[in-house]
Amino acid sequence: MDTARYAALRRGSRRSLELIESRSGVYEAIAELPDRHCDVVLLTFLMGLETAEVAHRMGIAVGTVRSHLHTARRMLAKKIGIDLTPGEEKNQ
Repeated sequence: MDTARYAALRRGSRRSLELIESRSGVYEAIAELPDRHCDVVLLTFLMGLETAEVAHRMGIAVGTVRSHLHTARRMLAKKIGIDLTPGEEKNQ
């Protein structure tokens, strides 16, 4: 994906997330993630892309996408006050 288009998509997505009201704070927490983690979450969960497609679009390894997802889930859980047990993370 073209870098300038990708950056514009990221900025627009973050602004949209910041405007959405959420009782649990999930959208706000996603918008506060570091850039790469936010990108992976948006492409995976909001756009419904498979891990391999996310890796291809971002120009990174599949393992890196999985790592970013793992870290993002931990960061989000902490931010919104959810305790993730090891078994809950297997559905990535």
